[in-house]
Amino acid sequence: MLLYLFAIIQGLHLWTSAVLDPDLGWQLFGGAWLLDHGAVPNYDPINSLSPFWHNYHWLAQLLLIFAFESGGYLYLKILLGLVAAYLFKVILDICVIKIGRKKSILLLLLFFLGSTLLISFVTSIRPQIFSLLIIALVLRRLIQPGTPWEIPYILFLTVIGT
Repeated sequence: MLLYLFAIIQGLHLWTSAVLDPDLGWQLFGGAWLLDHGAVPNYDPINSLSPFWHNYHWLAQLLLIFAFESGGYLYLKILLGLVAAYLFKVILDICVIKIGRKKSILLLLLFFLGSTLLISFVTSIRPQIFSLLIIALVLRRLIQPGTPWEIPYILFLTVIGT
């Protein structure tokens, strides 16, 4: 239980990081465009360098614009902390499933801390944090024994992730 509390606190701690992502403005613009037009654009509304463009971040952009319009950068940082906390909890689940609780607590901590350290280098308030969470959820499901609801669950995660 203490490991899970540590994982959640470590993830929540990421909301203290500064919002320095240069792509955030584009993501917020994309979310605002979606709200204004009620549809996913089939062209890039900022630049038209490529006629082949697909906004595959549209769902995350909606979450980001809702958070931003509700409470500005503070709510974006809180959203990052909450998503990272859940992501780190899922990563700990994966480590526990693969290594086991009683086998080696030191090895378990080593893999968990190594994984979260690597992820923390690429963690910021952008759509990719949601993608990392979805990948972790799928991986956790796939390394467990099969269940009847496994395929619908993974299908659902695939749909919201694309």
